[in-house]
Amino acid sequence: MDGKEKYSAFIVAVKWILGAVELGGGIYIMMKFHTMIGMAYGAYAAVAFLIILPLSTCVGCYYYGKRCHCGWGTLTKYIYKIGESVDFAKAFSWRILIHPVWAIPLLGAIFNLARIRKLEPAIIFGAFTLVVFINHRLLMKHPACKNCMQRFNCPGCQYQRYAQIKPSET
Repeated sequence: MDGKEKYSAFIVAVKWILGAVELGGGIYIMMKFHTMIGMAYGAYAAVAFLIILPLSTCVGCYYYGKRCHCGWGTLTKYIYKIGESVDFAKAFSWRILIHPVWAIPLLGAIFNLARIRKLEPAIIFGAFTLVVFINHRLLMKHPACKNCMQRFNCPGCQYQRYAQIKPSET
Protein backbone atom coordinates (compact mmCIF):
# COMPACT_ATOMS: atom_id res chain seq x y z
CA MET A 1 0.00 0.00 0.00
CA ASP A 2 1.40 3.40 -0.85
CA GLY A 3 1.46 6.09 1.80
CA LYS A 4 3.68 7.34 4.57
CA GLU A 5 4.76 5.07 7.37
CA LYS A 6 5.39 8.13 9.51
CA TYR A 7 5.10 11.85 8.92
CA SER A 8 7.91 14.37 9.25
CA ALA A 9 8.49 16.10 12.57
CA PHE A 10 8.22 19.40 10.69
CA ILE A 11 4.58 18.77 9.70
CA VAL A 12 3.75 17.73 13.26
CA ALA A 13 5.45 20.86 14.67
CA VAL A 14 3.57 23.14 12.25
CA LYS A 15 0.25 21.46 13.14
CA TRP A 16 0.94 21.85 16.87
CA ILE A 17 1.95 25.50 16.52
CA LEU A 18 -1.14 26.33 14.46
CA GLY A 19 -3.26 24.29 16.86
CA ALA A 20 -1.93 26.29 19.82
CA VAL A 21 -2.60 29.55 17.96
CA GLU A 22 -6.10 28.33 17.09
CA LEU A 23 -6.83 27.31 20.69
CA GLY A 24 -5.42 30.54 22.12
CA GLY A 25 -7.34 32.58 19.56
CA GLY A 26 -10.51 30.69 20.37
CA ILE A 27 -10.11 31.34 24.09
CA TYR A 28 -9.37 35.02 23.40
CA ILE A 29 -12.46 35.36 21.19
CA MET A 30 -14.71 33.64 23.70
CA MET A 31 -13.34 35.71 26.59
CA LYS A 32 -14.49 38.81 24.72
CA PHE A 33 -18.00 37.67 25.69
CA HIS A 34 -17.24 36.68 29.30
CA THR A 35 -14.31 35.18 31.21
CA MET A 36 -16.35 32.13 32.21
CA ILE A 37 -17.35 31.50 28.58
CA GLY A 38 -13.67 31.55 27.60
CA MET A 39 -12.78 29.16 30.42
CA ALA A 40 -15.66 26.81 29.52
CA TYR A 41 -14.53 26.84 25.90
CA GLY A 42 -10.93 26.03 26.96
CA ALA A 43 -12.18 23.15 29.11
CA TYR A 44 -14.26 21.79 26.22
CA ALA A 45 -11.28 22.04 23.88
CA ALA A 46 -9.13 20.12 26.38
CA VAL A 47 -11.76 17.35 26.63
CA ALA A 48 -12.07 17.29 22.84
CA PHE A 49 -8.36 16.82 22.28
CA LEU A 50 -7.54 14.57 25.23
CA ILE A 51 -10.57 12.28 25.16
CA ILE A 52 -12.76 12.63 22.06
CA LEU A 53 -9.98 12.78 19.43
CA PRO A 54 -7.94 9.80 20.66
CA LEU A 55 -10.96 7.58 21.36
CA SER A 56 -12.81 8.43 18.14
CA THR A 57 -9.83 8.12 15.86
CA CYS A 58 -6.43 7.23 17.22
CA VAL A 59 -7.12 3.92 18.99
CA GLY A 60 -8.42 2.38 15.76
CA CYS A 61 -5.99 4.05 13.36
CA TYR A 62 -3.08 2.62 11.39
CA TYR A 63 -0.85 5.27 13.00
CA TYR A 64 -1.54 4.22 16.60
CA GLY A 65 1.89 4.31 18.23
CA LYS A 66 3.43 5.95 15.14
CA ARG A 67 3.97 9.57 14.11
CA CYS A 68 0.86 10.64 12.22
CA HIS A 69 0.33 14.04 10.58
CA CYS A 70 -0.66 15.64 13.89
CA GLY A 71 1.43 13.62 16.35
CA TRP A 72 -1.48 12.14 18.30
CA GLY A 73 -0.76 8.60 17.11
CA THR A 74 2.46 8.58 19.11
CA LEU A 75 0.92 10.23 22.19
CA THR A 76 -2.21 8.10 22.29
CA LYS A 77 -0.29 4.89 22.98
CA TYR A 78 0.76 6.36 26.34
CA ILE A 79 -2.82 7.23 27.34
CA TYR A 80 -5.10 4.59 25.77
CA LYS A 81 -4.76 0.94 24.80
CA ILE A 82 -5.15 0.09 21.14
CA GLY A 83 -8.75 -0.59 20.20
CA GLU A 84 -8.46 -4.04 18.65
CA SER A 85 -12.19 -4.24 18.01
CA VAL A 86 -12.66 -0.57 17.16
CA ASP A 87 -14.24 0.01 13.77
CA PHE A 88 -12.35 3.10 12.61
CA ALA A 89 -15.07 4.28 10.21
CA LYS A 90 -17.85 3.96 12.84
CA ALA A 91 -15.84 5.52 15.67
CA PHE A 92 -14.83 8.38 13.37
CA SER A 93 -18.37 9.80 13.50
CA TRP A 94 -17.69 10.93 17.09
CA ARG A 95 -15.17 13.43 15.68
CA ILE A 96 -18.12 15.71 14.99
CA LEU A 97 -17.76 16.69 18.65
CA ILE A 98 -14.36 18.23 17.83
CA HIS A 99 -15.78 20.71 15.32
CA PRO A 100 -17.07 23.14 17.98
CA VAL A 101 -13.42 23.78 18.93
CA TRP A 102 -13.02 25.87 15.76
CA ALA A 103 -16.66 26.56 14.83
CA ILE A 104 -17.79 28.26 18.06
CA PRO A 105 -14.96 30.84 18.12
CA LEU A 106 -15.44 31.44 14.40
CA LEU A 107 -19.12 32.20 15.00
CA GLY A 108 -18.15 34.29 18.02
CA ALA A 109 -15.70 36.29 15.90
CA ILE A 110 -18.40 36.88 13.25
CA PHE A 111 -20.85 37.95 15.95
CA ASN A 112 -18.29 40.35 17.47
CA LEU A 113 -17.54 41.79 14.05
CA ALA A 114 -21.25 42.38 13.35
CA ARG A 115 -21.81 43.80 16.83
CA ILE A 116 -18.79 46.10 17.18
CA ARG A 117 -17.87 46.92 13.55
CA LYS A 118 -14.36 48.14 14.21
CA LEU A 119 -10.94 47.18 12.91
CA GLU A 120 -9.90 44.97 15.84
CA PRO A 121 -12.77 42.44 15.48
CA ALA A 122 -12.20 42.39 11.71
CA ILE A 123 -8.51 41.56 12.18
CA ILE A 124 -9.32 38.91 14.79
CA PHE A 125 -11.95 37.32 12.53
CA GLY A 126 -9.62 37.38 9.50
CA ALA A 127 -6.63 35.98 11.40
CA PHE A 128 -8.66 33.22 13.07
CA THR A 129 -10.30 32.27 9.78
CA LEU A 130 -6.89 32.08 8.10
CA VAL A 131 -5.44 29.87 10.84
CA VAL A 132 -8.46 27.53 10.73
CA PHE A 133 -8.30 27.32 6.93
CA ILE A 134 -4.58 26.54 6.89
CA ASN A 135 -4.76 24.06 9.77
CA HIS A 136 -7.94 22.19 8.81
CA ARG A 137 -7.96 22.47 5.05
CA LEU A 138 -4.53 23.05 3.52
CA LEU A 139 -2.48 21.01 5.99
CA MET A 140 -5.03 18.21 6.03
CA LYS A 141 -5.65 17.89 2.32
CA HIS A 142 -2.14 18.02 0.90
CA PRO A 143 0.44 16.72 3.37
CA ALA A 144 -1.92 14.63 5.57
CA CYS A 145 -4.84 12.93 3.76
CA LYS A 146 -3.10 12.52 0.41
CA ASN A 147 -0.35 10.35 1.94
CA CYS A 148 -2.22 8.67 4.78
CA MET A 149 -2.25 4.88 5.04
CA GLN A 150 -5.73 5.10 6.61
CA ARG A 151 -7.27 7.11 3.74
CA PHE A 152 -9.08 4.15 2.12
CA ASN A 153 -11.02 3.50 5.33
CA CYS A 154 -11.43 7.09 6.54
CA PRO A 155 -14.80 8.84 6.22
CA GLY A 156 -13.05 12.18 6.69
CA CYS A 157 -10.50 11.70 3.90
CA GLN A 158 -10.42 14.80 1.73
CA TYR A 159 -9.30 12.62 -1.16
CA GLN A 160 -12.34 10.34 -0.96
CA ARG A 161 -12.92 10.26 -4.72
CA TYR A 162 -9.27 9.26 -5.25
CA ALA A 163 -9.39 6.84 -2.33
CA GLN A 164 -12.06 4.81 -4.18
CA ILE A 165 -9.41 3.80 -6.72
CA LYS A 166 -6.83 1.87 -4.77
CA PRO A 167 -3.23 1.98 -6.06
CA SER A 168 -3.37 -1.68 -7.15
CA GLU A 169 -6.31 -0.87 -9.48
CA THR A 170 -4.50 1.86 -11.45
